[in-house]
Amino acid sequence: MADNQKTIENYFKPARSGCLGKILDLILAVKDSAFDEAVKEELARDLPKVKGMALRKLGVEESEVTEIKPITFSSYNYDSDVKIKKGKDGKWRSNGYETTWLFFSKDQVFAYTASYFIGRLNGAAESTEEYFYKDITNFSTSTGSTQVGNEKVNGQQFSIVVPGDKFTCWAAGNIDASVQGMKKLLREKKLG
Repeated sequence: MADNQKTIENYFKPARSGCLGKILDLILAVKDSAFDEAVKEELARDLPKVKGMALRKLGVEESEVTEIKPITFSSYNYDSDVKIKKGKDGKWRSNGYETTWLFFSKDQVFAYTASYFIGRLNGAAESTEEYFYKDITNFSTSTGSTQVGNEKVNGQQFSIVVPGDKFTCWAAGNIDASVQGMKKLLREKKLG
């Protein structure tokens, strides 16, 4: 774990100046693939903990939210308080992460979002929302982008739409399969 944290921190170290500095950077620089592996290992530890944090913050027992399997959406966080770097492979990375968990009870959808530094859940910024199925008009997805430096980074956006409000979160990768299960459940709740 400590090695992963070192790898993550070293990935964002600024380039050294001078000829010797450039040689040291070539030798000591953390490769994109090493950063990705360290993040993968940290998230494997973080995500189950975040699930527990979500259930506690929402005040629900896991046995109460079993209509469908919980769904999680995650992505790098590019807010101003995190370190950001564009890798040699052209992908933007950050030491910040945002995870949203959705839980489904008989009558409600519970949403929990945590923004935190990878591998450091203490001090995570948390938010929660609760929606009754009868109030939800739509679960929607869209391709969107967020500004990182002078570039736009594309991603998937998920939304729960209710009259006068919209809950939105970002996700890396394709989220369509997860959303299809939610849409099916919403149709059943609305028609049933």
